Amino acid sequence: MWTSLDDVSENARFCRQTGQSVGQASRDAHTAWASLREHYQAPEGEDLYGAMDPVKASGDREWDVLDQAAGLMDAYVDELMPVRQKLQVLEADARELRTRVAGGVWLTASDVTPSTVSIALSTVIGREAFKVLMHDGGSVPWHDRDGLFPRPEE
Repeated sequence: MWTSLDDVSENARFCRQTGQSVGQASRDAHTAWASLREHYQAPEGEDLYGAMDPVKASGDREWDVLDQAAGLMDAYVDELMPVRQKLQVLEADARELRTRVAGGVWLTASDVTPSTVSIALSTVIGREAFKVLMHDGGSVPWHDRDGLFPRPEE
């Protein structure tokens, strides 16, 4: 995967926390501003008290947007987690195959399925050997002499 799913989960958590912090800070500022009504009376007072309403609305909106973004990231992780697990299995299988093929193996026709693998394999072992393998039911040697299975990075 290009991005670690653990990193995506961490970013989702960070978005939620940030949204909550922004939303709570704007609510706290709005509440503190509104509490001035007890101590300050003036003709323009209601205009002053109303000036903080957009701050609270903006904070709530940011909280909601960041929470939605976190939800999308969580959904992304939930969707890709089975793919990552399958990829790990395939990578382990590939390492095992690389180890087996490094010293050469004998292939039989039953080893070569489905047809897309057969087409690719015919170019690897050569067309004549592939014909023997598929049409005559024999077996042919396959060596990793061309480095088709590079060594895994340590």
